[in-house]
Formats: sequence, C-alpha cells, structure tokens
Amino acid sequence: MRETTLLKKLLGIQQTIVKSYKVLDGALVIKVQPSWRKRRCARCGKIRTGFDTLVPRRWRPLDFGGVTIYLEYTPRRVQVPVLRY
Repeated sequence: MRETTLLKKLLGIQQTIVKSYKVLDGALVIKVQPSWRKRRCARCGKIRTGFDTLVPRRWRPLDFGGVTIYLEYTPRRVQVPVLRY
C-alpha cells in the first residue's frame, strides 16, 4: 500500500486526493486536493469557470498519538454570477 493511500485511510477523508506529505518542525503536513477535476462553487456545488488559486491554507484534524498533523489545501476561486433581487 502506498504511503498516500495509508494516510488517506488513517485520516478517514473521502473525495480527497493526498498529493504529498512532509515533516516540518516535528509536524506532519499533508497536502490534499478535491478528487473532482472541474472547479465547483463552494455554496451550490455547480461546476463554474475558474480563474486562479488562493494561498495555501492549513487546518488541524485529530493528531496521531502525539504527532501533530496539518492538512494543507490551495483553494481554487471560481466565477459565480451575481444574484440580483
């Protein structure tokens, strides 16, 4: 079993690809991305046209027995039509 597959199973993440991992200052940083290729709106889930990416963000899931873990993701921005009332 590959290391990335093992990390995905241990974290219990679905619809996510583990791209890489590294150890920084004693913490395990796992780089992830969504499994779908086309960009989607975060609110409605519809496929939209993308135009760039934001800076990478990190968040902490539960730790593994004393090992601090961070998931890192680079959000993708999409164009969403403006709603007028």
